[in-house]
Amino acid sequence: MDGLAQETIEKIANSSQSLHDIINDLNQILHIRRGNDAYFEEVDLNNILRKVLYTLETDIRLKHAEIKIRADKEIEMRGVKAYFQSIFYNLVSNALKYTNPERTSVININIRKSNDDLVISVSDNGVGIDLENAGDKLFQLYQRVHSGYQGKGFGLFLTKTQVEAMGGIIEVDSTIGQGTTFRFVFSRNI
Repeated sequence: MDGLAQETIEKIANSSQSLHDIINDLNQILHIRRGNDAYFEEVDLNNILRKVLYTLETDIRLKHAEIKIRADKEIEMRGVKAYFQSIFYNLVSNALKYTNPERTSVININIRKSNDDLVISVSDNGVGIDLENAGDKLFQLYQRVHSGYQGKGFGLFLTKTQVEAMGGIIEVDSTIGQGTTFRFVFSRNI
């Protein structure tokens, strides 16, 4: 077996284990409701993001995507580690899935402090979402806004649920053919 094949097998095994761990963590804590911080801990967001990007490294290479990260150093947030892993994973994998075939995929991830809040945004230059037609169903369970792409319509529902469970709000801006930005604002006083 050549080096590239071995590396690919190792990445798949690591990705599989990482996803398994995330799913196990999520199963343990799905009952968290807003205000119940029994599973909250200080989470190193830069570390979580690095792990997620490592898990998605093969997909990033296959799509020839450029990932640009702007993050405050040593940024931590009191929250649920598995939720942050899932949020980053869902948004970056969606950005990779819905790339615009006419240009190189660029995904911008920003993590910054703003007064007493933490603001996270994930932007892409993909196919975009028709927000007028997607409307309320964008974050509903098993609702899909793009035809011709594989998926269950679960990721954005889960993302919104996790953000809100940690006291955050979610916003989305999108233009068809130009891309999408998901923005999260968390109170750092949780």
